Amino acid sequence: MLESVALAAHGQAELWAALHKDAAFHLAACERHCLIALALSADDDVAAHLLLKKVKLARIVARRALPPDVARLDSRVAYRLGGQQAGEVRLCRPPAVECGGVDVAGLLGAGLIGLAAGQSVLWPGSDGRLATLEVLSVR
Repeated sequence: MLESVALAAHGQAELWAALHKDAAFHLAACERHCLIALALSADDDVAAHLLLKKVKLARIVARRALPPDVARLDSRVAYRLGGQQAGEVRLCRPPAVECGGVDVAGLLGAGLIGLAAGQSVLWPGSDGRLATLEVLSVR
C-alpha cells in the first residue's frame, strides 16, 4: 500500500515537473540542502516529491543575489489558490506552528517556496485537484 502511494506521488511530481520545466524558480544556495533534507523527512509524499522536483528545476543563487520578491524561508507570502480568497502565511521549517506559519515541506509551503510575486503555477489543493497557486506579494 505504501509503495503505491509513493509511486502515485512520484507520478504526480513527474507530471508537475513536465508542465513547469520552463518556469523560473529561484532558491538560495544556503537553503537548498535544508529543503532537500526537509523533503526527504516529510510526512506528505506528494509535497515531498513536488518540493524535490522544484529544487531540481530551480535556479540556485547566493542568498544576496535572490530577488527580494522571491518566497524563501521566513518570508511572509500573500497568495491565492484556485481563485479563493487571498491568504498570507510565513514559510517555516517544521514544526511550523512554532513560527506561526506553514511548513515549507507541506503542500502549501512547498508550492510557495521559490516563487516570485506575480508568478503562478498549477499546484494540488488539499483535495488533490490542480489549481492555480499565485503569489501576490512577498515580504
